Amino acid sequence: MTYFGLNRKNINDIIKILPWNSEILGAPRNRASMHDYVKTFPSWGRIELQDEMSFEKDIADLPVFFRTQDFCQRYSPFVAQLYNGRIWGCNGAVIGKGDYFISDVSREFNKGMNIDHSIYYTLKQVKSRYLKGNTAVIGTAGANIYYHWMMDVLPRLSILSRIISLDEIDYFVTQYDGLPFQQETLEKAGIPSKKILASNGRLNFHVKAENLYVPSFAGPLDQPGSFQVNYLRTLFADHMGNKTPYRNIYISREKTGRRQIINEEELLHYLSLYEFEKFHTEEMTVAEQASLFSSAKIIVCSHGSALTNLAFCMRGTSVLDIFNTSHINSCFWFLSRVNLLNYQYMCGTPVSIDGNPKNDHTKVDLEAFKMILRNIGLDEKEKYGKKRQN
Repeated sequence: MTYFGLNRKNINDIIKILPWNSEILGAPRNRASMHDYVKTFPSWGRIELQDEMSFEKDIADLPVFFRTQDFCQRYSPFVAQLYNGRIWGCNGAVIGKGDYFISDVSREFNKGMNIDHSIYYTLKQVKSRYLKGNTAVIGTAGANIYYHWMMDVLPRLSILSRIISLDEIDYFVTQYDGLPFQQETLEKAGIPSKKILASNGRLNFHVKAENLYVPSFAGPLDQPGSFQVNYLRTLFADHMGNKTPYRNIYISREKTGRRQIINEEELLHYLSLYEFEKFHTEEMTVAEQASLFSSAKIIVCSHGSALTNLAFCMRGTSVLDIFNTSHINSCFWFLSRVNLLNYQYMCGTPVSIDGNPKNDHTKVDLEAFKMILRNIGLDEKEKYGKKRQN
């Protein structure tokens, strides 16, 4: 929306000169990273845990297939405590005293889109609600998506627990719709649902916290590392098998409505010769998915959240991640790298469904598919005679 040829971002740039802050009108007047903020204003907040956990070393082996993407080589976690800090919007944007937008803990999906954070397109925020006691922001963009919930939201609980008992937190702020995987994992992590303060109002969520705890993200966006993987494996250790992986599994996206393989039946006919089992992970509990993936010898799947469960795989499991040329993401290569999996990928032909390239279906070339499967462990001699190891 524009006003007299100006969009809301332009207007916010102009009204910065007014002697008010964003609680009254416009967007935050200042911006800083968390480290710069607490260094400049030590009486307004502090950082603990800085650089105390080990993250991935320099990444030098990223496949050429993914080289067009930027990626971060190192990441250091922290927990900050802000006094009277604010949380705005469904994705949990953090605003410190002095009207400082804290950029590195306020993640949105706008990379490469040439736009700013949505808070800078908001002319008037709703009045904040004051929260006494201890509040922690754990939410981020995509909190209602299985991958981002498991890799971005949940690990923040583990980082937070390094400096304060989760029992001492009165409110945990995140976008929350009570989805089965959200409920199950929070219960597993020991977080009662009554402590969840759902930031579901998109632009209409706004709170100010007496003591605001802000754990950093566990890693760069879409580049999961050992911290996230180890946390999930520990959380669901009692559901992971201890036998040698033996199952060949195919994860179907036919019920998701996007990124489906349109010639799936053709692929399944071929895979049936090797006793592949077909699954819909959206119908399974997280515990069931952990059990399934920990027993998998070979996994075939169109790129999507189901492959988050590679975190539960045993070393050496083979994975075929199927893309199309309209949407390529290296996140499951990073995940496989942590667990020492045999990760392979192939690219099919995109089939548009709604004009959004991220949703395109895929048509897979069957001969190319067969060749890659042979490269990851299927043996023609085993056809019809494959036996499971019990």
